[in-house]
This record gives sequence, C-alpha cells and structure tokens, in this order.
Amino acid sequence: MNDVNKFLETISSALTNGVVSDWTSISLETKVLARNCSCMSTTQHRDADSRSVGCGMRAAFEISDAIIGLRDHLLRTTGQRIYGLTFTLTPDGKFTIDYDYERPADYDDSDDTISLEEALGSLGQAGIAANLAAAGDTPERSFLAAAMARLQAHTAEHTQRCGLGSETRWNLDMNAGTLQLSFADGRELHFPVQIIGTYNTENGTFLWGWDHPSVPEPLRRAARRMHEYGKREGFERLTTRTLACTENDAWEFTAAAALLDGVTGAYRGDAGGKMVYMSFDADAVSAA
Repeated sequence: MNDVNKFLETISSALTNGVVSDWTSISLETKVLARNCSCMSTTQHRDADSRSVGCGMRAAFEISDAIIGLRDHLLRTTGQRIYGLTFTLTPDGKFTIDYDYERPADYDDSDDTISLEEALGSLGQAGIAANLAAAGDTPERSFLAAAMARLQAHTAEHTQRCGLGSETRWNLDMNAGTLQLSFADGRELHFPVQIIGTYNTENGTFLWGWDHPSVPEPLRRAARRMHEYGKREGFERLTTRTLACTENDAWEFTAAAALLDGVTGAYRGDAGGKMVYMSFDADAVSAA
C-alpha cells in the first residue's frame, strides 16, 4: 500500500465512526494549517437530507494526522502545497477528493497549534458536550485522554522509524534548546525541545515549565500554551504552578502540551530523582 492510499484509508475508516445507517455519502471539509487541520466539518447525506455529524474525539485526531501526512507527501512528490480539501465517501468505499491549492489571504504560517475545539470542529459545542457526557468524563479528562492516545500512536511510529526507546543515553542542552539521543550503533539524533515540567519522585509533585526557575524562556512556549488553554477552559491543574499528581498525569500533561504545540514527540528523562518531561519536534530531527 502506498503512502497516499494509507492516508486515505485512515480518513475513510475514521470518518464512518459517526454515521448512521442508510447513508448515501459522507463528506469532510477542512482547512490545512502548518501542522494540523482546522474548521473541520463532517456532513452525512441520505437521499435529499443532510446533517452534521461528529466522528468522535480519537477519530478527529486520526483524520487530522492523516491529512497532514497526505499534505506533506503531496508537497514532497508534486511540489504543490494544499491549504484545504473536501473528501466525499460513499458506502461502497469509493471516494472523491478535491484539493484547495489557494493560499488564504489571511493565512499565518505561525498558526500551527490546535485546540480541542478545532480538532473536534465537526461536532460543534453541543456535539462536544454530548460526546463528553456519553464518555462519562469531564472535559479536562477527555482532553487529556485524547491527547495521550494521539501521543501513543505517534510514539509507536517514532519507535519504528528511529528507535525511540532504545537509546542508550540522553542529554538535554537547554542553551541550544535540543534533546540529544544516543544509540548503541553510534547514531545521535537531535530534536528541538520544549520543557513541559519536572516531576519530583520523592514527594509526587509536578512543577510546570511555564514558571520553572530552571527553564529558559524559549523552552517554556509549549507549557505556556497549556497554561493559556487551562485558563481559558477553567482547568485548574493546568494553571497551578506546582501540584500533587501521578507520573501518568505528568505524561498526559506532556501529551496535551505536544498537541497544543503541534508536535508529535515526547520524552521523559531521569535527572537524579527528578523526571524532566519534554516535547519535541520529530519532523525537525537532525543526525550527528
């Protein structure tokens, strides 16, 4: 299966999660930003009737990741950059796809973050509330769980692609803003890094990177985005400088920070009893 078919099959599979029986087609429209999708909407058609549907939290992230992968593949192979697409699927598995190659007049290349609402834009506020109620979770728990599922999927890809998890040594250069991973075969990989926070294993507390005395200002960006998101949504744990939590909570915070910052990598390093939680840009890797 080539890359294009892999991406299109992922979109098709995830798109059908929210449909009901007797549908004649389902369509997806979305803008394609620097590292994610925005204004995503899905519509189910049945004869002459149409209605907006939600494909679910995890499916929305899968679709966004597949579209970004498709965008990058097309850019590499054709030299053309897409800024949006419309994907229409029928029950027999056939589909049509229309690409929008026109760069929006107000497009900002720095707009490379994604919020929960953007990722679930097809649901609308009522749909988000309905999905959260059905899952029996609070909005904060659902947000963190979805971000963790996304991170786990990407981590599996990074493990296969570059051996993440099999490194023999790690080093954080906060002056350069890079995470270095060294491997037994002599490889060294360097990633641009952000510090999400540190976890004290002695007292079970997490100190956020957005106000960490040891974290340089340039490495606080991703953590600050979590603080801003938490302030906007009323998620108290994201705006509490130091809080008691589990290591699993710290991983979820890191996964969510990676999501909001538009990257797919996360790492935890043991710094003498304190765990340093980081996010990194796997697409900007360099080898030494």
